[in-house]
Amino acid sequence: MTVLLDNHISMPPYLIMPWFLLKMELNDVQRLVYVLLLNRLRLSMRNPRFQDELGRPFVLYSISSLVRDAKKSPTTIKGILKKLESLELIVRQHQGPGLPNRIYVKVKPAPQPPLGGPAYAAEPWETL
Repeated sequence: MTVLLDNHISMPPYLIMPWFLLKMELNDVQRLVYVLLLNRLRLSMRNPRFQDELGRPFVLYSISSLVRDAKKSPTTIKGILKKLESLELIVRQHQGPGLPNRIYVKVKPAPQPPLGGPAYAAEPWETL
């Protein structure tokens, strides 16, 4: 059963996807894995246990957990992580045998307005 949202119904849990992902050459599953990592990073940002000695948050997300959450095979997940690394969207830091990799999630910076230009240039979809 589904219901229409109104002011008395709480939003269900959801994931946030940055707009820049739509402009990148990624398929839907690659985007989903990145968004899963980004969502996990939001939790790490609040927990000093998941921050390195420089205060940078990282994610511990096992291959088996990504397989479960994205509903894809281990081979597919490993390929996606390599793709995200090649696009410089993540950095994996190996911890040693039997230990999970630290995954640092990176974002594309928001474009800066040109000097003397408007403070904010709306994207086409934001003018609707």
